[in-house]
Amino acid sequence: MLLLPGVAQASEVHSETFPGGAVTVSANDGFTEGKLESLTYAFDSCGTEEYESSCKWEVAAHLASEPTKRCNPATPGVQTIWSSGEQSGNGTVGPPPLSFPLEGCPGQVFSVSYSYTKTFNPPPKEGEWIRLGEGGSATLAFIIFGPTWQETIENGSPPAPTFQPNFTPTKTFAVSLDCGSLALNSTRYAFAFQRMGCHKASNLARIAFLTGQAPNGYACRRKGSVLCWRQGQPQKYFEWRRPGAKPAHA
Repeated sequence: MLLLPGVAQASEVHSETFPGGAVTVSANDGFTEGKLESLTYAFDSCGTEEYESSCKWEVAAHLASEPTKRCNPATPGVQTIWSSGEQSGNGTVGPPPLSFPLEGCPGQVFSVSYSYTKTFNPPPKEGEWIRLGEGGSATLAFIIFGPTWQETIENGSPPAPTFQPNFTPTKTFAVSLDCGSLALNSTRYAFAFQRMGCHKASNLARIAFLTGQAPNGYACRRKGSVLCWRQGQPQKYFEWRRPGAKPAHA
């Protein structure tokens, strides 16, 4: 096996390329230390759509382990090795070489993933719906430290972890002109809010839908419908639900 400069102690080196970049990562002979030799990622999808008003993205490297296969029970399920933090506009990011601990046996999984969100500010001329945002995420690289699945079967060793790369299709968010309905992907929902205007309510709902998290200062409940309220001010809320469904705040 060819070793890269500076990784003479590594027992294995993995390199993968993916749209927008590449990564090289290594592990030492005892699987007690890994090293992120290099990672670059370029995002070029900002400013590519009509009426785009903001574009934010992030790329990160993670280390994961499967609970039933750990040789050290204290090993965390998922660790963030490095993150670019939230980026605005097109650009290229990448960390300097850095080391990280491994648990001491093969099987941990190194991955690189990215996520993005966009907002739009179109004029109200597009019929019943106005698209206000979209977002998505995907795994770019997926590396298992140690023997491959085929090698473990041939050697009669315990199987490697069964992690699979993840991919979240693009999510789209649109609000009706009367602000009484939301179109989330291809599904229509009734939309209601109190003690705030349509613009603020739709922006808060967009954040909750695209990120899957409550907006700052709000708490959310998801039981068929989605209800989010201002912390300490439950009368200030927004919600979406299937047409005909009972309001969550009732």
